Amino acid sequence: MQQGLTFRAFVRTFLPAYDTSKLSAMRNRLVHNYVVPPDAYAFSAGRERAAEHLAPANRERIILELLADDVERAGAELLMRAARQPKLRKRLLARVRTPGLLLAEPSDVA
Repeated sequence: MQQGLTFRAFVRTFLPAYDTSKLSAMRNRLVHNYVVPPDAYAFSAGRERAAEHLAPANRERIILELLADDVERAGAELLMRAARQPKLRKRLLARVRTPGLLLAEPSDVA
């Protein structure tokens, strides 16, 4: 369950415009079950639909390209913070070196 806590903390800190529960539900069901649950965000594609992204009249819809932009900015902010904060850098490196979907072996990043 640590991964869920980590994801939610990341969203709260670096993606505060998003509803943590909805984004978490969407991520988990897409990654593990290949479906979008009813309690998650609805999503569309296309930058031409940017006005719909988290719009006050429709907080239930996200545009995938804008979400990707936001995640990229959030990742950059995390790396900048890690460069300034040794404790955070140590935790981030430990996580990256843990085998999982991204790495076959911890030695791949050594």
